Parts: sequence; C-alpha cells; structure tokens
Amino acid sequence: MEYLTDLWNDMLTADFALRCGISGFIAATLYIFFAYFTHKLWPRKVDRDIFDKTLHSDIALGLISVLSGSPMLQAFELAHRKWNIAKVYTDISVSIKRM
Repeated sequence: MEYLTDLWNDMLTADFALRCGISGFIAATLYIFFAYFTHKLWPRKVDRDIFDKTLHSDIALGLISVLSGSPMLQAFELAHRKWNIAKVYTDISVSIKRM
C-alpha cells in the first residue's frame, strides 16, 4: 500500500503537472488536426454533426479520451522510473544511437 502512497505523492508535484499539461496539449492538438484532416478528406454520410454542442459529439468524446489518457501515460512512466515495471523508452537518444 505504501507503493501507491509514494506514487500518489510523486503525482502531486509541479513537474508531473507540467508533463501532463505538455503531453495533453500536444495530444489534443494532434487529435484536432487529424480529425479535421480526416473529416475534409473522407466526409461521413450521416445525419449527425461532429461539431454539435453536447458531450456526445465525436470531437468532445475524442478530446476527453485524449486528455484523460495523457495523465495515465505520465503516471505509467513515473511508475516505471520508480519501480522499473516494464520496458519504456526513458531516453530515446540511446535507442537512436544504436541504429
């Protein structure tokens, strides 16, 4: 149980919030760009609008999933750094030098 307490305390830092903000912003920007690009290239032939004002629109649901997934990925990376639970690229320059 103390493992989870340590992880939670590390998640409440400014560094973690900054990482979540940066990754969430990049993910949301890429999502909106590719959603717009895909919408223009392959328009759907349905009656519902992807830009409607409810939370059930395609854009809103996509952004909710992207913005909630970014902190989850950051928490997974933090857990990897603390306990080495899986193979994660912590330094991409090391893998580029090997190529």
